[in-house]
Amino acid sequence: MIDKIDKSLKESIIVFTILIVGFLLASFVFSYVTIEHPAYIWDWGNFYIRYQDLGATATKNFQSALSLVLNSIKSEDYNVSSVSLLLPVYFLFGPQRVAYIGGIVILFLVPATFVTAYFCEVAYKYKISPISKISVFVFVVFFPPFWQAALRGLPDVVGLVPLGIASILLIKSEYLSRRVLSFSIAVGVLIWIAFMFRRWYAYAGVSLLFCSFLMALFQSWIKNRSLGKLLMSAVPFIIVFLVGVCLLMIFQMELLLRVIHTSYVDIYKAYQTSIYDHFVRYYSFSGPIFAILLVLGIFISIRNGYLAVLFFFGVGLLTIILFSMTQAPGIQHVLPVYFYFLPISTVPIFKFLSNSQRFCNQILFFIILVIVPTIYLTTFFPKIYQSFPVIANISPSRKYNHHPLYLANYSEYRRLISDIHQMLDKGDFFTVFASNHSLADSLLHALDRTLEPHILWASQVDQRDGFLLSALKARFAIIATPTPIHLAEDNQRVISVPSEMIRSGQGIGKEYRLVAGPYELANGHTAFVYERLVPLTTGAIRDLENAFIKFHKDWLWNGKDKISAP
Repeated sequence: MIDKIDKSLKESIIVFTILIVGFLLASFVFSYVTIEHPAYIWDWGNFYIRYQDLGATATKNFQSALSLVLNSIKSEDYNVSSVSLLLPVYFLFGPQRVAYIGGIVILFLVPATFVTAYFCEVAYKYKISPISKISVFVFVVFFPPFWQAALRGLPDVVGLVPLGIASILLIKSEYLSRRVLSFSIAVGVLIWIAFMFRRWYAYAGVSLLFCSFLMALFQSWIKNRSLGKLLMSAVPFIIVFLVGVCLLMIFQMELLLRVIHTSYVDIYKAYQTSIYDHFVRYYSFSGPIFAILLVLGIFISIRNGYLAVLFFFGVGLLTIILFSMTQAPGIQHVLPVYFYFLPISTVPIFKFLSNSQRFCNQILFFIILVIVPTIYLTTFFPKIYQSFPVIANISPSRKYNHHPLYLANYSEYRRLISDIHQMLDKGDFFTVFASNHSLADSLLHALDRTLEPHILWASQVDQRDGFLLSALKARFAIIATPTPIHLAEDNQRVISVPSEMIRSGQGIGKEYRLVAGPYELANGHTAFVYERLVPLTTGAIRDLENAFIKFHKDWLWNGKDKISAP
């Protein structure tokens, strides 16, 4: 009877704890999202819109929604596979942003943190005290880079779950030297799932398998000194490769063919920066505490021969190298790198807190319980950041990417949108020649989705898009001074050249007149609305072509709808 009561009490405590944690997470998300302006541009808004659209489709016809998801996985670079997992959230709580972000946090981020914390323990493999285990769990749960992308509406953290389980299986099977067939199939499936969720998880998957293969060869040679055994150790990785390829061919054949024939290095050239800036970004997303622990972890692991921990540090480093060949990392791209760096950055915590009986260790434990959540809160809330300047100095430094979205002079954006609505007649279009967080077509669309039928989307990046002449056929053009761009100007002449022409009345600008403005927007940008006076002429196109040739000597008008390299 007493045993039954004890069991019932334990179950009640567990349920109560889960409810409390869920309530705290929901409260945090609500307090974060509700102080934002709805400035969800580009990727920040794309998946949120897909969540709304997929949910609306599934509500009317679930079979149509399922077909949409499968077709998206089959062909799209940014498919809705992760968003589809949030459909229960849509059915229960609706299309609001709070529900969407809450779903990402509870269904994706929370499982990812549990997997990561366990992964750190498995990689360490040595005796772990209770307080060190709790400290690492707190460190991982409140690790800002895991939250930055999620709170911005990017569901990419979901990929850490299959990637993490695959990594744990590799460690437990001693790099596929045991339970070869079942573990090899499982690892192949899991790495493909991570890739399915986000295409760029391929870099982490390739790095993991390559480093695991080297470790398997190393282990085999040390144990057996046999060429035959060495060759046999490659068999599991062949199975992993074949499983991954089969799944790609079955579910993502269109995407696979496009990936094979596409140079992503060229496509994303505009998003590339110096290798120094790459590492600055990784540092700015995570902050100095993580960097110090990482350096300490490397030193301790080398000194004590923690081979498994150093192995995963190598996986993370190789992931950085491979990804850096394509573009500079954003807040979502850093996730697998931090995932593989966390085992080594938690080594000092495991090591220093190995004896939970020491008074100094208990003091350090309580310091961690206080400092880590405080750093977390200063990262995401400006008022707390201002209240704790000392802690804020050791929190991640890229505040714009962390703090809730806020547009200065927000009333001016509302006034601009109101004026656009008044000017537009049925069938009219407008184009925005601006491209950053202060002004962009994506921003106006995010602030008011009823504008969508009237937007002619402008080209954004020279090397990727060229200049689409359809943008000049809109009745209205919106520009700003200085011209808002988010990349180096040499990569966004498709924005700056037409904007300057319209502003100065030269070239294509001769065909426009100023009809509204100024609007004093954020970051010192002043916006204006111009109206097209006459249909687009060949002479104006030639003027624009000549203007582009000054910056891109191989650009030509194709005689139809585009000015770009042949």
